[in-house]
Amino acid sequence: MENTEQQPCLVCGRPLNVSDPAKCGHLSVDDGVVYSTDGNYGSTVLDDNGSSIVFVICDACLVKHRGRLRAYKTSRPRVRAIWTAVPVEELIPDKLPSNSSLKQSPLDEFINGVEEQT
Repeated sequence: MENTEQQPCLVCGRPLNVSDPAKCGHLSVDDGVVYSTDGNYGSTVLDDNGSSIVFVICDACLVKHRGRLRAYKTSRPRVRAIWTAVPVEELIPDKLPSNSSLKQSPLDEFINGVEEQT
């Protein structure tokens, strides 16, 4: 794959080859899925602000954790966007916001790790 860089799987950390959309105009990954989002209503961490985050999940993690997924069929035209790389730190804070409902629920090991970084 040309115009690629390594990016770790969001779940297990395995490095995957991911296209650089700022160079080639599209997102793709070898042996996994790539996802981009500009946030959505309900997130206390990432609201739509005109920027996007990109993460990848390797095929092995998709198979291993398929019980955690929801799936839908969709049909829509594709729109080509212009991508500009930004540091993820500009979009995702280093701790959960005070209004996050995750702070009210029992904190699992992952959330405890996030909270300890403060």
